[in-house]
Amino acid sequence: VFTPGNQFKTFLTPWGRIGILICFENRFPEAARAIAKDCFMIIAPCGFNDKVGPIHWNALFQTRAMENQVFYLAANPAKETYATYTSYGHSLVVGPNGKILDQLDENPGLLTIEIDPKQVDQIRKRTPYWNLRRKDLY
Repeated sequence: VFTPGNQFKTFLTPWGRIGILICFENRFPEAARAIAKDCFMIIAPCGFNDKVGPIHWNALFQTRAMENQVFYLAANPAKETYATYTSYGHSLVVGPNGKILDQLDENPGLLTIEIDPKQVDQIRKRTPYWNLRRKDLY
């Protein structure tokens, strides 16, 4: 049973604050924006299938990472068929500039990557999108 929450939570880790958006929540730019201001990374455990994944997967997480200037870690089950559902795989890590830093294919695997949380502050200072938004218009 799925029960919607009424707030987004972030978690303080030894490396900095991390937010979590679960699968469908990533479809809404406001959800990522609501937690990204306090975080250097958003983790997205997902369940994309082989129909939607090839079309949306990379574009969605590259966009969310770039527009919020955070690292995005999107995890998805490796390709496996369950009755009428076939998972897509392709777990990835996207940098705060929207570049895919590393990505698995459809097979089971482990993705290990070293990132620098300070890169988020550097990018936000260099390109201050957060301060340039026109809150009076939207």
